[in-house]
Amino acid sequence: MSREREDVNLQVLYDLTPIFFPAVTLAYERNMQLGLVRRFAQSAGMGAKLLVNPWIHARVVTGIVFNQERYVDGRTSSNLKEVPVTLFFNAFKFTSPSYISLSTTQSLFFGINQNGRTRLEGETRLAWEIISDFNVNITFYNSYDSRPSVAANGTSDYSMVFGVGYTF
Repeated sequence: MSREREDVNLQVLYDLTPIFFPAVTLAYERNMQLGLVRRFAQSAGMGAKLLVNPWIHARVVTGIVFNQERYVDGRTSSNLKEVPVTLFFNAFKFTSPSYISLSTTQSLFFGINQNGRTRLEGETRLAWEIISDFNVNITFYNSYDSRPSVAANGTSDYSMVFGVGYTF
C-alpha cells in the first residue's frame, strides 16, 4: 500500500446571517507526486452562500491561510501565507427510487510571501445509491502547484478513485 496522496480537513462554519458565515479550517495534506511530505494549514475567513435550494447548495469562502510544509528533499517552509478562494458546490436528489449526489470543492491559493506562487486543490465526487444502502461512487482529485519542491515531477497531480459502499 502506498501513501502518495492523503488529506484531512476539519472545518467549522457558523451562520451569522442567512448569507454570510465565518469559517475556520485545520488541514493536513501529503502529495508525493508534487514532492510534499506534509503540509499543515490553519485558516480563517468569511464566506457567502451563493445558492441554496432543496437540491443545490453553493458557497464561496476566502480569508488567510498559514502553512508549514516539509518536502521530500528535507527542506521545510514555515509561516507561508496564502489567500484562498474556495468554491463548494453540492447538487443532490434524495428521493426514491435512487439517491444521487454530485459535490465539488475547488480551492485556489495565492501566495503572499512566495512571489507569485499559486496552488489549486480540488475534489469532485459523484455518488449513486443503486439499491437501498448500497452505493457506488467516483471521485476525481486534482492538485496544481506553480512551484512544486520537485520540479522534475511536474506541476500537476490528478487521480480518479472508484468506490463501492454499504451503509448500515
